[in-house]
Amino acid sequence: MESLFLIRNGEVNLQENDLMYVDTVDNFKLDGGTIPEDITNLDYAKSLGQCAINGEFFQPFPNTWAEEMFTKLPEIIEAKNKRLAPPEPTFDELVTAKHSELKSTMNKKREQLTVLYDNDNFNASTEAQNNMNSLLKAFDLGAENVGIRSASEVTHIFTQSQCNELALLMVSAVNTLYEKYWELKDALSKCETTEEVEKINF
Repeated sequence: MESLFLIRNGEVNLQENDLMYVDTVDNFKLDGGTIPEDITNLDYAKSLGQCAINGEFFQPFPNTWAEEMFTKLPEIIEAKNKRLAPPEPTFDELVTAKHSELKSTMNKKREQLTVLYDNDNFNASTEAQNNMNSLLKAFDLGAENVGIRSASEVTHIFTQSQCNELALLMVSAVNTLYEKYWELKDALSKCETTEEVEKINF
């Protein structure tokens, strides 16, 4: 990359080797750069040994101030990166984000929940529980048995008693999941440091 220091139309372009800084004049000064008050336009080609100030070519080269800015380029870039970096979250924001993370993970696990019954796995998601409730109503209408599809795509024919057992397993699995979530949520409420918050995971 060519070594250049340009100031044009209120913008600074300072580059050398693999480093490049491009921003407004005001931000350049904010990031630790300096510009003499009498300079509004600069074309400084370090690799070519050329210097033009305010449209006047063949200015003395090297320019002490310009060379100093090349030396400070890493610091100026670092200052810009810090200036543009998002602010560190507050402790309360970290707690809120962690709670959202726990809730999202719990909801995902909730919809992937399965239970073992009759040597097969059955979905215990919200949809599966709603379907089970509908099937249980079928027995009130006189059905002797119903067909239930397992997570492994096998159809099982169950009586009302078997459906009740499976429904209870579903409820138990869901309750266990929620109890884990509540436990983590309670632990989160007792955190006093960022480190404690970060250690809480589902």
